[in-house]
Amino acid sequence: TLYPQILASVLFLLIFYFYTRNSTHPWLYITCGVLFGFLILTIPTFIFVLFLFPVWLGPKRMQVKGYLIMSLTALALVAMWGVRNYYVFDDFIFVSTNSGENLLLGNSENTTPSGGRTIDISQYTSEVTALSEVERDQYYRSEAIEFIRNNKVRTVQIYLLKVLNYFNYRNELVTRSEDSQIRDLIMLFTYGSLLILFVLRLFMGKVLKISYFERILIILYISSAFFTAVFFTRIRFRIPYDFFLIMIVALFLAKLARRYILKSQSQLVSMSNSA
Repeated sequence: TLYPQILASVLFLLIFYFYTRNSTHPWLYITCGVLFGFLILTIPTFIFVLFLFPVWLGPKRMQVKGYLIMSLTALALVAMWGVRNYYVFDDFIFVSTNSGENLLLGNSENTTPSGGRTIDISQYTSEVTALSEVERDQYYRSEAIEFIRNNKVRTVQIYLLKVLNYFNYRNELVTRSEDSQIRDLIMLFTYGSLLILFVLRLFMGKVLKISYFERILIILYISSAFFTAVFFTRIRFRIPYDFFLIMIVALFLAKLARRYILKSQSQLVSMSNSA
C-alpha cells in the first residue's frame, strides 16, 4: 500500500519554505498555490491548513495580496478536480468519497480513541451494498452526524481521547501480523524523546523565550491534533507535522547549547578577571 503522507510532507515543507522567504514576487505565491493545491488533492484535510495559514503567520509576516494569490491558485486547482468529479459522478464531491466513512469510523457506537480502521462498522456497511459510491459516502456521513447529535457527551469524551492518541507511539493495526514490538520500542524511544523535549520546551518558555517562528511551528503541530481528531487519529496522519516537531526540538537544543556556551564563556571571563 502506498500511503500519501511522505508526498504530503514534502509538499508541506516546500510550501512553508517558499512562503516564509523574504520575497513578495507573485510567482513565489503562485508556486505555493500550486503546491498547496496538490497537497489538498493528496490529503484533503489540509484544506484547514490553507484557511488558517494567515492566522499562523500573522499580519506582520504575511502579505495579504500574496496569501490571496496562493489561496486562489490552490482552490482553482482543486476546483478543476471538482469539475472532473461532477462530470463523472453527477454530484459535487470534495476531492474524494471517503470522508463519510472516516467520519463514521471516528464517531460511531464502537469507536475507541485508538481504534481507527479496526473499528467495526459492519452494521453500516451491510446497508450500503446497493448504493452508489457517492450515496454510500453520504449515508456514512449522515449516520456519523446523527450519532454525534444523539451522543454529545460521549462524542466529546472520545474526541478528547483521540486528541491524546494523536501523540501515541503505536497504533492498533488491522493486519495483526504487521505488529512489531521492536518497531514499537523504536517509536517509543525516538518519538517519545522528541515529545518529552517538546513539552520541556513549552515549560521553559519563560527561561528561553519562544520566538515568533517557534510559535508558528507549535501552533501548527498542536492544532493538527485537534483537527485530525474530528475523524480519527493515526501515526501516519501525523507524519507531515512531525517534521515541525523535529524543527521545534532542534531549535530548542540549539538555544540550550548557546546558553550553556555563553554561560561557560562568562565564567571563564570572570575567572580570568579575578586572577
